[in-house]
This record gives sequence, C-alpha cells and structure tokens, in this order.
Amino acid sequence: MSADVTLAWSQEALVVDVSVADDVQRQPFTGQKIWQGDSVQVALAPGFPGETISAGAEYGAALTSSGAQSVVLRNMDGSPGTGTAATSTVTRDESAKKTHYRMSLPWAELTPAAADQRLLSVSVLVNDDDDGRSFLAWGGGISNVKDSNQYNAVTLVD
Repeated sequence: MSADVTLAWSQEALVVDVSVADDVQRQPFTGQKIWQGDSVQVALAPGFPGETISAGAEYGAALTSSGAQSVVLRNMDGSPGTGTAATSTVTRDESAKKTHYRMSLPWAELTPAAADQRLLSVSVLVNDDDDGRSFLAWGGGISNVKDSNQYNAVTLVD
C-alpha cells in the first residue's frame, strides 16, 4: 500500500485529496466504525502542533456498501462527533487497484481554525484492512493517542 496526500483550501473549506494504491478494497463498516476498514482519517487543530490543549477535530471518509460516507469522529472541542456538513467523494479503480478520497471540510465546523489564520496542524491516516488493520500515517496523533503535538504544521498559501 502507498498513498499520496494533497491539501487545498478555499474560503469555504479545507480540501484533502488522498490517492491510495491498495490491492484489496475492504470496508464492511459504516458510521463511527469506518476507521476499522479501508478509509482515511484527517485530524486538525489551529496553530502550531500542540499549540491548543485539545487534539482538535477528526474526520473520516470511506467507500461503504452504500457509497461514499463522511463522518466527524471528534469535534474541535474534543467531544464525540455527531452530524457533519463535510462531504466526501470516494472512487475505486479496481483495474488500477487505486482508491481516491476527496474530503471537503467546511471551515464553519473547524472554528477556531480558519482560512485567514493560514496556520494549521494536520495529520492524515490511511487505514488498510486486507488481513487485519494496518495503516500509513503522515504525522501522528491519530492512531495510538489523540495528540495534536504529533501533527504536522501546514501553512495555507495562495
């Protein structure tokens, strides 16, 4: 398994694109349990890594049996996620053995993080469930412990 991650932004949302090379697509879960199958998790907090007390917000996206699903796993204040206006498209090219995830995370849900702030802490986790769960991570602070100190600093540029 391998993955490429690209971050982009607009005044409305932070956009996370992840292209995953994965020989087997397996996602038997839905809702808050999608992290247990093939999926992507994105965690973010405002400012430099560890600058905020909270581990920040965490979102997930997966291609489930009923199509692409977006979930908020944790709100910015650390409380359990409920509904979200985040959207995802997830497509699978079986012949190329690639899955593409595109998540649009609205700034309105990410307060106090904002586009005009220009500095975020971000971590991305790609979950794989071919024969038990494994993952690839860009940054830390998602899988073993929720800790924004382990995220990567990201500067939003025009």
